[in-house]
Amino acid sequence: MAFLEDAHARGVLRQSGGVYRFRHIELRDRLAQGASGGADTSRRSHGRFGAPGGVPATLIEMATVLAVLTVASGALIAEPLPAPFRSLPDACGLLAQQDLDRLMTDPAKLADADGQECSVGEQAPFSRNTRVSIVAQLETGEGRTLTGARKAQSTYWRVRAAAKGRAAVVTGGGVFRELTGLGHEAYLAALPTSPTDTDEISSPSGYAQVGVRVGNAVLYVSYREEFASLDRAGEVAQILAREAARRAGLTGGGVEDRSTVSTGKEEGVKSTPISDRSLADLPPPAETPAKDNRFASYSRRPAQSVYGATWASDERSYLWNLWRFPLVFRAPKHLDCERKEVDDPITYTCKSRRENVKAGFLPDLRLEFRSHYCGSSCSDQETAAFLRGIPDHAQTSWTKADDSTYYATDRSGEPDRYRMAMKRHWGWQDKSAHAQHAFLLWVRVDIAEEADDMAQKIVNDMFTQTGGFREVKSD
Repeated sequence: MAFLEDAHARGVLRQSGGVYRFRHIELRDRLAQGASGGADTSRRSHGRFGAPGGVPATLIEMATVLAVLTVASGALIAEPLPAPFRSLPDACGLLAQQDLDRLMTDPAKLADADGQECSVGEQAPFSRNTRVSIVAQLETGEGRTLTGARKAQSTYWRVRAAAKGRAAVVTGGGVFRELTGLGHEAYLAALPTSPTDTDEISSPSGYAQVGVRVGNAVLYVSYREEFASLDRAGEVAQILAREAARRAGLTGGGVEDRSTVSTGKEEGVKSTPISDRSLADLPPPAETPAKDNRFASYSRRPAQSVYGATWASDERSYLWNLWRFPLVFRAPKHLDCERKEVDDPITYTCKSRRENVKAGFLPDLRLEFRSHYCGSSCSDQETAAFLRGIPDHAQTSWTKADDSTYYATDRSGEPDRYRMAMKRHWGWQDKSAHAQHAFLLWVRVDIAEEADDMAQKIVNDMFTQTGGFREVKSD
């Protein structure tokens, strides 16, 4: 590559994008002729600097090789190489397992196909939701004018601007500042919630992102922890980013050649040194609040079964708390849940995320459920109307479990698929308000046949969570 650039600078080659061509066709042909044995070899012995026209002999020899390559094609494609960094480890390798074990009870990693992105999430059902993600990128230059470092800086500043914008407008107020002592440039953005929340009712969470650029290499490390303060989330993200940069070999960038990047600086942005603490130095997370969150709303009563398997106490799963749905239930974590835009009944459909199925975190499944609030009791008319809206209700062979519960299992009519459904009347009493609340519930899980026990676990957990009238106190 250095030789091509030298030849280009001396006027022997011209460049068009990533393609180098000879400026003079006669020179190309003459060199090609010499390389094939047709030239007078006696004219090649001119000493170190004795080549005709003052061109170094080494240049002539290399140009001869180029000529042989270009006789057929007429051009040589030059693949730009990044500088100063030419490779990075896979993103998952930039996270220390001991750090992940400090942050989570049961961490699980998911990498993308090319190894540039990695996410790690908590899988234990009764541990706070915690997630680490990292993106590692290298940029290559284009020709002699656009360096890899300049391209990396352009990408870095676009991501930085988006992070700064979110911190400025998020409800509750965010934090944005420059970080010194890490790479050629770095920033910290901290928000009171993750920017990717959906219909799930999220508990208060701390979310932070650290971006760092060293030459043509860029790392983005994000950290989210349920119930965490911004200070804690921000410090954990800094510690993880500093360790990731060390593992990537990006700590020795030195003083950057400012001629290769933009020298513009944004005014009015606070700068602070990168945290020098380790995770072991941080105080433990705050206690989980006693009410108004998914843990407080989930009953840890012994599991009941309407049919089949139930969840083990520490089995990988998640406590789902969805907007307007009247109960917290346990199901696989890696689902995308969407609510139908109708007020009654409350209707949700949840599907496995394809990338997580491919990675083996869960089987391919579809979870559907509906809920109708009746008031103090459910009339026959309300119940009949609710049942008419249930998909395939009339074609389903229902089995009675008790006076308020029916279930069904079948092979769903598709090869290698299993389906379990339940319909149930349930309710709870509010002692302090002397009121009774009655609901109608329908749930159905369609899943790969070899994972039929997971369908049973999901349905049985909803059965347990609605098991009889629960006496609770209102606020």
